[in-house]
Amino acid sequence: MTEQEINQLRDLRREISTTKKRILALQEEMKQLEDTIYSKCEHEWEKDLANVGEHTEYICLKCNLSKK
Repeated sequence: MTEQEINQLRDLRREISTTKKRILALQEEMKQLEDTIYSKCEHEWEKDLANVGEHTEYICLKCNLSKK
């Protein structure tokens, strides 16, 4: 193992950590925007046929968000 390899590994770990933090920030930003859109939309609900679960879910044809 060389010093260059050790530095490269450290840099990769740092980059992964930075990227994870950025992903979390983007997810939070996306959630806030979805909440804003959800509250402003005059929803037109349709059954979400792509989602098969224990209960029927609906998706809005206008904003493409799921019914809360």
